Amino acid sequence: DRGHGGAIAHARLRREAGSLLLELEPASDWSLEEWALERRRDSLEKAFGYPLGVIALSIPRQPVTGSTPGSLPPRSATLGTM
Repeated sequence: DRGHGGAIAHARLRREAGSLLLELEPASDWSLEEWALERRRDSLEKAFGYPLGVIALSIPRQPVTGSTPGSLPPRSATLGTM
């Protein structure tokens, strides 16, 4: 959580089929954390000795102007490759 604002509600790191898989549940906009993670991906892979895959299980979306909060469904995304 780069900004210490609680953007990540839950994180789980596990080894799977010769790689590391980081599963994240963002609690809010996590674009700063995503940027920091991508920036340090090479260092993490080198330190752990495995390629790193990142899965955002549910990404909260910001409401569109004029919409009511909660009217947009959550979306899933996978970052990078494993």
